[in-house]
Amino acid sequence: MAYYFYSLYLYLILILVVFFGVESYAPIGRLTHSSVLIKNNLYFFGGQYRNGLVSNEVFYLNLSRSFDVENPPWFDLTSTASIPFGSHFATVASNDVNNNLDIYLFGGVMVDIITQQDSFTSFVFKFNVNSSRWNAPSVNGIVPKRRRKINAVSDNSGKIYIYGGVADVLVGSSTPQFLDDLIIFNTVDSLWSISSSTIIRASYSATLLPNGIIAYIGGHENLDQIVDISKIVLYDIKSSTWSIKTAKFPDQIIDNRLSHTAVLAPNTKIIVFGGSKIANGIFNVRVSPDVAVLNTETEPFEWTIPKVTSSIGIFPSLKGHTANLVGNYMIVAFGNITQLNTEPSETNTNIYLMDIRNFTWVNSFEFEIEQHAEKKENSQSNESNDKKVVVAAVVGVIVTIIVMIGAFLIYKWVHKKRKNLPNPPNPGDHLGAE
Repeated sequence: MAYYFYSLYLYLILILVVFFGVESYAPIGRLTHSSVLIKNNLYFFGGQYRNGLVSNEVFYLNLSRSFDVENPPWFDLTSTASIPFGSHFATVASNDVNNNLDIYLFGGVMVDIITQQDSFTSFVFKFNVNSSRWNAPSVNGIVPKRRRKINAVSDNSGKIYIYGGVADVLVGSSTPQFLDDLIIFNTVDSLWSISSSTIIRASYSATLLPNGIIAYIGGHENLDQIVDISKIVLYDIKSSTWSIKTAKFPDQIIDNRLSHTAVLAPNTKIIVFGGSKIANGIFNVRVSPDVAVLNTETEPFEWTIPKVTSSIGIFPSLKGHTANLVGNYMIVAFGNITQLNTEPSETNTNIYLMDIRNFTWVNSFEFEIEQHAEKKENSQSNESNDKKVVVAAVVGVIVTIIVMIGAFLIYKWVHKKRKNLPNPPNPGDHLGAE
């Protein structure tokens, strides 16, 4: 009987895990991964683990409901939608023209997931969100040179812009070469084009402003030379022209940096976070301040240092992370934890949320319908689907439990009835009496 109860207990636990363990996935720490926001899902691709191995993972963070940073709603797609190779130092951009929900992954390091050796076959791969399928699209024009340490931005006409980067041994080049060209990928016509420039950049941040100008901030122009963060490189996508604008500094020092992130706030200010610098011959040292803001509405542009507060305690400085703006929240994910005087030795496993209205690191993401007005239909669909899954799971578990309890009671009743029946006469005794 004890065995039966034990089996029943294990079976019920298994059912609960199957039905309610969907969101138990927790990605491990990484850096130099890629991320992009599609509707209410923040997708993540690849990255490099602390042990040096390169990931082919695809997963997303569900932003259609509120959550705490201690328990984010992760969903892993790797088993059915993994990148065809290990990927890091790449860049991704989305194309939702005509509701064609495609994500494009460009360049970076591409390795065989088993051997971790170079496995380059195409500069661009396309991932369709609806089908969860990857393919290397056929593109006309001159194929760009392989590169890494790049960032892409996309406009509303279906064009994606990828600037500079570095070609080195990790991407098949025998000697390092820092690049100055701008790759333009037309997703509608499936066409490559190149815009020439004389300004070299890698490991920069790229932000498309509402006026059609891309602002490139920071980065480096050779192996040990980080560029002046006051020199903002600008590319006008309407006139196809380049320029450099010198931004005004505040009284405090803002460190030059690379491998940082930048997001565009609703007031057209660019919020820069993290990155690293070279100090006393040591690479990847922590920068100061962690957060700086570039006002692009002033003439000249102007840097400011906001007063940052935290409701989550001490917050790590990061490089090689990602940052995406969703409503009033800057979502920072993964990356290397930088130190003041040493190389990074630890990867970040967490996500962090900054409320950009008051520059406060907060504990929870509060979903607000008005922040996602253009995504309302998708949000309601996501919430409805989630509720249906939960309801179905609850009903399934309850029905299963009722059936099993019923079966157990019937078993007990039958067993008890059999024990109470009188013993039948022994045929042997009857024969012996004759």
